[in-house]
Amino acid sequence: MTKPRVIETNEGIQSELTVDIFDRFARCMRDKGWNNVDSFIKAGITKGNVLEIGPGPG
Repeated sequence: MTKPRVIETNEGIQSELTVDIFDRFARCMRDKGWNNVDSFIKAGITKGNVLEIGPGPG
């Protein structure tokens, strides 16, 4: 049996400003090659969308 998840925060990314800032940050990471997009392309994934599921503290 696994332990229940410990919730770190219940705030999340909710404001439009925060979403915009995170989007710009994620694009910068992508453009510098720091988010494994190259590995997706090498695996044959050449189109579509990616959803960031866990943009938490790490």
